[in-house]
Amino acid sequence: MAETAVVSQRYWHLLPSVDRPGFNRAQFDAEVRRTFSKLIRGRREALPVLWRVLHERPMRALVQLALLFPRVFAERLRRLRPARHF
Repeated sequence: MAETAVVSQRYWHLLPSVDRPGFNRAQFDAEVRRTFSKLIRGRREALPVLWRVLHERPMRALVQLALLFPRVFAERLRRLRPARHF
């Protein structure tokens, strides 16, 4: 999807109207999700990225993290439950 977005940007000048702010928001939100996912998995290389997104747009990043945390936490708990095999 990221590659498709980069390629599509080459043709934006041909379109009468493009929601550039919306695209930038979606890209930022995706970056926050990827960074949070890496942190949950214990990958320390995500810390500088987290610092950058928090510095770049602190409120938006914090809201994204607050929305992601319950879902990720619930998923982790679900994975800890013993599996039922039929």
